[in-house]
Amino acid sequence: GFLTRLVNRPDVSRALAEVVTNLDTRYVRAGQRDTAPLLGRMVIDFALRVAGDDTCLSKLMSDGRGLPIDATEGAEFLRSLHHSATNIRMVHAAWIPKDVPRAMLVRPDGHSAWIANGCSDRVTELNDAIAYWFETTVRIHEDAASVQ
Repeated sequence: GFLTRLVNRPDVSRALAEVVTNLDTRYVRAGQRDTAPLLGRMVIDFALRVAGDDTCLSKLMSDGRGLPIDATEGAEFLRSLHHSATNIRMVHAAWIPKDVPRAMLVRPDGHSAWIANGCSDRVTELNDAIAYWFETTVRIHEDAASVQ
């Protein structure tokens, strides 16, 4: 009948599966302007290369810290930040899959807190997200190019 036809629709099936598994949860930070569909949602476990080793997101998250992950050329976001917080682990990824944003901040619970596909003017938004979700401040370097 009607319910069978409804549940057989891929979009309805996906929505129901997300509700049942709690993957429909989306955390939004007060004052957040970004409306990217993945922002605030659970990040899928994906493969990446860090310091010459192939690994996956779940392994990097095993210590319970937030992960600013940067796979942009030259790690433009990580190079423009300096922090001393112990609850954050900076990750420069040499490679991530094409369907994953080039830079993101992942909370310890696996939800994305900030996403970018380049555009270094988003560093202030990254700083705001770190301050909000991790209750720490991150100093933005005046001249990101001078940071090694």
